[in-house]
Amino acid sequence: MSSCRVNAAHIADFIGMPVILTCCIKEIKENVAIVTTTDLEIIYIIPGQDISGLIPGQTGELRGTVQDRNTVIFDKFLERPGLNFSFVNRVIEMTFDPRFANMF
Repeated sequence: MSSCRVNAAHIADFIGMPVILTCCIKEIKENVAIVTTTDLEIIYIIPGQDISGLIPGQTGELRGTVQDRNTVIFDKFLERPGLNFSFVNRVIEMTFDPRFANMF
């Protein structure tokens, strides 16, 4: 199954499915990572794999499975420094816009 790139606004539509979440690691608390998404919402990342390599301040693409509207089970993180969250969020929103259904 392929992964869909999502932001917090669309994550609830993908419960139980793999996703790509562009985010910034905000903090790590008791083996849970707290991230900020491209639409500036908070999502909790719980371990499915080891999260010890995540560092607050890192930006990138987090891959995992949606547990619920606020939680993703971690699989891996690909660091992507310098991401423009506003631009990425705009692209994500376009992928869900019916006017662009034939493009994505």
